Order: sequence, then structure tokens, then C-alpha cells
Amino acid sequence: MRVLITTANHPQSYTLAYLLHGNEILFGEAIEDFPKEDSISLAHELLKICLDLEIEVVFPLRNKEMMPLAESTVLYEEFGIKLMVDQGLEPIFNHQFDQAEDFNQLSASLLRAGYPNSALAIGRADVSGNLLVIDDHQKNFNQVWNKMQSISFSQIGKLFNQQHFEAIAIYQLSENLITAYVLNFNEETVFSAALSAEHQDLIKSKFIGENQEGFYQVDVSGNEILRIKNALL
Repeated sequence: MRVLITTANHPQSYTLAYLLHGNEILFGEAIEDFPKEDSISLAHELLKICLDLEIEVVFPLRNKEMMPLAESTVLYEEFGIKLMVDQGLEPIFNHQFDQAEDFNQLSASLLRAGYPNSALAIGRADVSGNLLVIDDHQKNFNQVWNKMQSISFSQIGKLFNQQHFEAIAIYQLSENLITAYVLNFNEETVFSAALSAEHQDLIKSKFIGENQEGFYQVDVSGNEILRIKNALL
């Protein structure tokens, strides 16, 4: 199957390409005159490329192309081309201990969840970005959510004790946090990390009845799934 990934510049482009092994992968940057993501005729320009190159499946990864392509799903289907455009904010699964709407709530929720004696992680309530493990040995930080893996309680205060607080979810960890990427596509579920068979079966069970094809990020601790969300958010 010939598959188009519209850009190689998304942080997860090559993870997605790896999970699509066995298919012929094309990146948008490798195609001459590939349409810009803000083109007013993006959907039709891309459709012509797909027809010329006999592309069967398209994974749009550029932000501005998501909506116009989502609106063109039926048009592409008429030509036998599948657009993988599910960019919904709602996670397939989200097992959080609590959610805080301001910094005082966050501090209280962390104490109720067992801080400092319990292993905890926090993440954006809108599920965009990654989870951060609370680790009081962590002294340095740069970009929150996307590059950091852990954060200390004092750093939480410096970062989030502000007027423009965005809701934060709190998660309890039974063991180390494991983050994996999953492609549920073409009646097959493929994993990026060496997860146990038990983890894989548990994750697959969350897709049953959901009819959810797509590219997902999964956060696991011990024998428990914390969340399954769109990997591109």
C-alpha cells in the first residue's frame, strides 16, 4: 500500500513511518510542488497528487491542513483514498486521579494523591503534550510537556502558580511511566515500544467497539493504562 505522510518535520513523523513498515511511505517534502498547508485549494491540489502517485492513504500531520482535509473526506473516498484525519481532543481512554482548575487545587490534589510518598505524574487536562513524572531530584527544565520527562514540586510552583492557569490532570503511578506509540490501522494494531504481551492485550481491548483507526500515544504504569490519546496532539 502506498501511504503519504504530509510532512517529515512533525516530532512523530518517523515513529509513524516505522509503525507503517511493510507499506511504501512517501513524505510531502519529497514530492515536487507539494501544496503549502495554508493553500486555499489544498484539498484539491493534494487530491491530484494522490491520484498521480496512486496514493491510497494520507496521514496529514501539518496543523493548518487538518480542517480542510477533514471536510474533504467524502471527496477522497470517492476516489478510493483514505484520509486519516481524526484529530479529536477526546482521548480514547483517560484514567486520571483528579483535575485541578487553579494552582491551589493542584497543590491540594497532589497531597490527596499521596505526594510526596506516592509516585505521581501530571499532564494537561486537554491531553495535549506528554505526562511529567513528579521527581524532586529534577533541577532543570526547558520546554514543558514536550521535552521534559520529570519535574520537581518546586518547579511546579514556579511554572503554574500564575493567573493564567490551564487545567491540569493528576495521575497516580504504580510503577515507572512507560510511553509508547500505537498505530491502529487496517485491522492491525502495531506498537512502537517493547511492551509486554499483557500490556498489548490491555491496550488492544480499549479499541474494541471504538472503531478507532489512527495513530495514538499510550501512557502505561504497571498493569494500568493511564491514557490513550491522539499522538499528534
